[in-house]
Amino acid sequence: MDNLNEYVQTALQIGFTAAAPFDASWLVCQPDIRMFCAPDKCKNYGTNWICPPGCGELPNCAARLAKYRFGLLVQSKYEKIDTNDFPLMKKLAAGHNQRLQHLKEIIEGKYPDAFLLSTGSCELCEKCTYPTAPCRKPALFRGALSAYGIDVSDLCASAGIEFSFIPGTLRYVACVLV
Repeated sequence: MDNLNEYVQTALQIGFTAAAPFDASWLVCQPDIRMFCAPDKCKNYGTNWICPPGCGELPNCAARLAKYRFGLLVQSKYEKIDTNDFPLMKKLAAGHNQRLQHLKEIIEGKYPDAFLLSTGSCELCEKCTYPTAPCRKPALFRGALSAYGIDVSDLCASAGIEFSFIPGTLRYVACVLV
């Protein structure tokens, strides 16, 4: 797909455990996925620009995604992890997102309008400016797959990347859209 195949090896060298190009038309904003971001289900609701309502309504998210033709799906897989160890999970997510930002910077050389979607909320600032002021770090802004209503399991299956919930295994998934 386009020339994103050339970035698969780069993603693996950076430290992702899986990477595959995909057609951005596979990204469908689904209300039944977005509902996991509701205030009664997620503590991050209304706390930052990445999570609802800061990221916008689903039609706005879909319009943002419609600008892109291709994506590179990446995954960080960790095995033998205590998934109740939240400080460790937070540390692993931060590493995943740092690799994602690095990959985006490489891809931006050819695709300056690349956009990131990842897992979880934003943790870049100690206190987010939402909703009173614009994001302090717009160059590092990324969307959240769940906030955009993306079914990560379906996306991984379509791209040929294994995704499952297995006790003791943690998978963080993200994509770079071009």
